[in-house]
Amino acid sequence: MQGAVGVAHDEGVSRRPSPWAATGALFVALMAAMGALHVALEGSSWWFVCAGAAAAVLAASGGTRAALGAVSASRASVARPGRANRAIIALLPTLVGSVVAMILVPLFVVPSTTVLGLPTTRTGQALELLYPLGAESLSAQIPPAEVDEGVLAILVTGIAVMAVLLDALAISLRRPALAGIGLMVLAIAPSVVVRSAEFGWLLLTGLAWLWLLAAGRPLRGRRAWDAVAVGASAAVFALLVPLFAPVPSGSTATGSGGGEIRMGVNPIVGLGQDLRRPVVREALEYSTTSGTPRYLRLMALEGFDDSGWFHVPSPAEPLESGAVPPPPGLSDDVTRFVETTSITIRELGGLWVPMPYPAVGVEGFKAAATWDFDTVALRADRRSVRGEKFSVSSLSLDPTPQQLQDAGVAVPEPYQDLAQLDPSWPAVISETAASVTVDATTSYERALAIQDFLRNGDFLYSEKAPVREGYDGSSADVVGVFLAEGSGYCVHFASAMALMARSVGIPARVAVGFLPGEKSDETGFDEGETAWLVTSKELHAWPELYFDGIGWVPFEPTTGRGEVPDYAEPEALDDVAPADPSAAPVPSTRPSAAPTTPLAPAEALPGTGQAGPTNSSLSPWLLAIPVVVFLALVPALARLLVRAVQLSAVRRRRAESVVAWNEVVRSARDLGVPVEPATTPRQNAAILARQLGQQQPALDRLLDAVEREQFSRDDTGYPRAASDARSVIRGLRRSVSLRRRAIATLWPRSAIERIIRTIS
Repeated sequence: MQGAVGVAHDEGVSRRPSPWAATGALFVALMAAMGALHVALEGSSWWFVCAGAAAAVLAASGGTRAALGAVSASRASVARPGRANRAIIALLPTLVGSVVAMILVPLFVVPSTTVLGLPTTRTGQALELLYPLGAESLSAQIPPAEVDEGVLAILVTGIAVMAVLLDALAISLRRPALAGIGLMVLAIAPSVVVRSAEFGWLLLTGLAWLWLLAAGRPLRGRRAWDAVAVGASAAVFALLVPLFAPVPSGSTATGSGGGEIRMGVNPIVGLGQDLRRPVVREALEYSTTSGTPRYLRLMALEGFDDSGWFHVPSPAEPLESGAVPPPPGLSDDVTRFVETTSITIRELGGLWVPMPYPAVGVEGFKAAATWDFDTVALRADRRSVRGEKFSVSSLSLDPTPQQLQDAGVAVPEPYQDLAQLDPSWPAVISETAASVTVDATTSYERALAIQDFLRNGDFLYSEKAPVREGYDGSSADVVGVFLAEGSGYCVHFASAMALMARSVGIPARVAVGFLPGEKSDETGFDEGETAWLVTSKELHAWPELYFDGIGWVPFEPTTGRGEVPDYAEPEALDDVAPADPSAAPVPSTRPSAAPTTPLAPAEALPGTGQAGPTNSSLSPWLLAIPVVVFLALVPALARLLVRAVQLSAVRRRRAESVVAWNEVVRSARDLGVPVEPATTPRQNAAILARQLGQQQPALDRLLDAVEREQFSRDDTGYPRAASDARSVIRGLRRSVSLRRRAIATLWPRSAIERIIRTIS
């Protein structure tokens, strides 16, 4: 009986929670968590629709619960309800909320299919069509996504289901702490998709959850502080997660980080992942007016650093403006004809638009898009290219070997940086290139020598060897290993030729796209045209080299893959007249089609992110250090705060001496002294006395005050209880080792145990 006193004062008396207070807190928490989705979804009307659905469901559950509570209260004096009736009372509000949700979701999403507000067979059929359309729409868009009918159907259904489940968990089952898991998952989810989550919504969700904890299971005294500690930790955790969420990298050239073709082609490592996937995806289908299959390019990667190739944003122009970037460096002397390619995108995702190079016009492309002028590539602004059907007018160029030979070794000023290597990169690249091109005198001869060395030498095509041997990728170190190992796939061949070309003074970059594909069984887009089917197995990378007066010219160094253009065949040099190039690259007097002024960040292509090395002000890890330290110190801070509040209340005679005694017992347990809260004060005092020295009198006075309060009607109080408790605690701390004092301060056992109990 004596031991129970401390427990009673420590835990407080439980009160029955107000159903409407808990329902209101849950609604606020749920809508705050939904608000975090605004970084991933366009507009705000969807939020108000979801708020209406959640309010209706929770109002139905709360109203039922309040009515049942009133009935139970009126009959409480007659008879206590049995276990079966109590179960019905607990579950009936959830059942009513579920029924309301099933009625309201169709009214919000497909009202035309209902009769007198009730769902019909047509309702189920409509929803069955809308859900996959919504999922497809979300996967095809780049955040913030447009909320169409399908997406709205998913949102409204999801919020209604969450309202029912969280109402049952937080209020019916009285487990509001566990409901916080669902709320935080919903609030943090946008951070996993979009790096720009706003911490305000996360913090608001955490605060609303604290309200739910207080309203759902009202706590007093010590347990209230435990709930505050748990809620504060959860709020800080929610703020920390977006810094380290495994989101797609913003520096990939397509805006896709997974390498799956339906999410976009992710150069360079993601391309290899797609090639190795056992499931073959149908990327697209196309036909050409000439009947000739074409390479379809997505983008060109000009930037190169220690991590490999990356896209460099260049001057941009919206597709709808009608402006088309001219092919850089192309003179009127090069033979060309205009060809139209009709393209239907099937399972290919991402933002970059596949098309022949160089394109001079696009018709029928529905999504908003932007031209990248330097690379003559088209990029959708937000919505994935999947499902697009359009036509591209492009130039089919036919430079002669003599024109390529006559280009000599001239390098225009804008491309000089693309014609050199960093001295710190593996020497094997430049040494191999120098050895291979020792007899070549022009850029054209050097390019053919490097291509022949890679394509017709001792190299083997393998998509698995680089992974097995640990050199997959496109960095300079990987290229060095590839040249030594002699086995790899298109990424390695293209990267090797581009870097080797740069080492001998030829501007070079890597293009990513598709091989021509195979003839399709389907007829062409127009009567009599041949259709070509391109799958994920046709993903490819190839080098493009710059020749003055011709521009960017593709080569094919990958052995066993693709087709070598006529001008790139080794025998193309047979009928070429010798050139008289200068000994070193010289700036060309030909104007460049693309401006060379660096872009300000606002001028970069939308959504390309920062390409290449960045100079961020602070690393997320550095920003997280104080947050992590705070999380680690939450138990200590909570323990110190509660002790100060409790002893202050005793000192001011607002609490009995037993409160001070309970603080002594908790402090002793933190220090590893074998006392137990359920043991009588005198039994615990005997254990404490063995640890104390000069503070023994303070312990005796405090024990006497506690026993007088328990066994007599003396309510005068003991004014020295707080100071005696502090004296006993100081004596206990002096009696143990420094290590045990540090553990008791930083991670007090009593606080951690109570936080765990609060959560569970």
